[in-house]
Amino acid sequence: MYFATVSVLQPVSGWLSDHLGRDSVVVILLLAGIGGFGLLTRQIRLPMLTLAVVLAGVSMTWGAPVQSRFIDALKETERGVGFGLVRTLYLLVGALGGYVVGNLVTEAGWVVAFGTLALLLGLCLVGMTASRIVHPFTADR
Repeated sequence: MYFATVSVLQPVSGWLSDHLGRDSVVVILLLAGIGGFGLLTRQIRLPMLTLAVVLAGVSMTWGAPVQSRFIDALKETERGVGFGLVRTLYLLVGALGGYVVGNLVTEAGWVVAFGTLALLLGLCLVGMTASRIVHPFTADR
């Protein structure tokens, strides 16, 4: 269900970011992830578990709006190398995700692992909010 959600909704998140703005869609996706991973820290029945997995999947469609946001921020003459650098760093950091979450699960359990993911998404949301406060007139692309 998680991968089906990501597969179906990834293009939708990109389309929405073109129409509603990159930051607006990223905020929605962060909130979905906080809700989904937050629910996964609870003992819940199948209908709520289904909702939690779908929300986590929705959250993981962040690639289109976030990567487009990077491209939007780069000058046309630096888009190739700039995007290559951003993507390389993302892949290097992202490759650690399974290792870190796996160790959290082993050492502290699934509740702590999912709670940590929800917390990290919350920190991203705080960062985006702080960025809007510091740069209130930046256009939402």
